[in-house]
Amino acid sequence: MNISILKQLDVERKKREHPNLALNNPEAITPYAYKQNSANGLTRCIIDAINLTGGFATRRNNAGTFREGKTIKRDFGMNAIKERSTYTFNGTRGVEDIDAFFNGFNVKIEVKYGKDRMSEAQRTYRANLEKVGGIYIVARNLEDFWIEFTQKTKV
Repeated sequence: MNISILKQLDVERKKREHPNLALNNPEAITPYAYKQNSANGLTRCIIDAINLTGGFATRRNNAGTFREGKTIKRDFGMNAIKERSTYTFNGTRGVEDIDAFFNGFNVKIEVKYGKDRMSEAQRTYRANLEKVGGIYIVARNLEDFWIEFTQKTKV
């Protein structure tokens, strides 16, 4: 799968969803401007590639929540003394970026762009998942991801 095929699939989906527009004004149907030049762009490409080929994929929100430190007291010079600001995290550490279902398989996908590397928590999560027969893919670009994805999910 490459960007041009993904754009073609997107146009075909739009034509099915908007048949009157496709019939009366076909040049108005344009593909999404897919790009792989960031982690967010690559994530969007992967999710749409899976969804446009009969699978189901969603992005997992696994970011921490910023908690600003509270003012705990004021000294006589009216200077506020604050607690430290922190991030809190309520999810499972190391959880994947994309959760996908395809051909009866549940696939966990971690998107890594550029020099980004897997954390220790992500490596542990992957090892635990694969130990029980789960499918886990690290995606660095759409083409290589798609080859591995189709190999692991064919029936």
